[in-house]
Amino acid sequence: MSDHTISRDHRDGYPVVLTADRTLMAAYRLLFDGMLAASQTTSMPWPLMKLLLLPKNGGHAGGARVAPLGLRRIEAALIAGGFPPESVIVVDPDFLPAVIGPRTEIVGISSGEPSGLGMNTSTMVGVAGGRIYPAVMCEQLVETVRQLVAQRAPRAKIVLGGPGAWQVAGNPASSATADHLITGYAEGNVAELFTSIRRGEAPPVMEGQGPSADRIPRIRGATTMGAVEISRGCGLGCDFCTIRRTPMQHLPAETILADVQTNLAAGIRDVALLSEDFFRFGAITSFVCL
Repeated sequence: MSDHTISRDHRDGYPVVLTADRTLMAAYRLLFDGMLAASQTTSMPWPLMKLLLLPKNGGHAGGARVAPLGLRRIEAALIAGGFPPESVIVVDPDFLPAVIGPRTEIVGISSGEPSGLGMNTSTMVGVAGGRIYPAVMCEQLVETVRQLVAQRAPRAKIVLGGPGAWQVAGNPASSATADHLITGYAEGNVAELFTSIRRGEAPPVMEGQGPSADRIPRIRGATTMGAVEISRGCGLGCDFCTIRRTPMQHLPAETILADVQTNLAAGIRDVALLSEDFFRFGAITSFVCL
């Protein structure tokens, strides 16, 4: 089929739809661009924010051109865990009406700042006033998905995850609350969690499991900012950090190079290597500071 159309099999929606708000899905060229956009508050008029800092994804109803690295990992993990590739789609929020339908069972949303509790967020709100755009846009996206599900896919469940899920887990009154919440890295068990959700057997809050570095699935599509993960975790024990007790582990060179190639094949020319400490790559870092 054409990349810009929905096949006949998908006119009633995809069983699993994965998305994120525009502050995560915009086609940033550099890491700095994403950081700048994510630090803006509603004191900046929305037309300027949209025009100057949130370049369009370039995707379509057949799939997003770029997506957050974490969402790409989940996509790959679901398929590796037994979900047929044609049943899972990663899509820009602008195209959700085209991919949510009666066959849709799960809409997964990746979040970065759903409640605006990050250190940089609180600083910017204190300086500029207003509310941080990533939180506002995440709330708007969750509400949009709720409406689409009610109208088109009444059996579907909304699942919120991503690096910002901890903010909702600690704030049950958050307006970004979904049917189910998955916290932490989840490539190790997301297929099982989604299967339990489909069966109606899942609790509201679930803990994801991160696999060992050699089992982290290779991405299947291009990432926002050309992000390529070379290590994850830290383990240095800083009190303010959510991964302070997660030991650093390094991805195999084969996985890193495959992820770079996937981005290059999609036309991405600027690749951002991600690590909590680039200079620790390849070092022995299994310790955890308490």
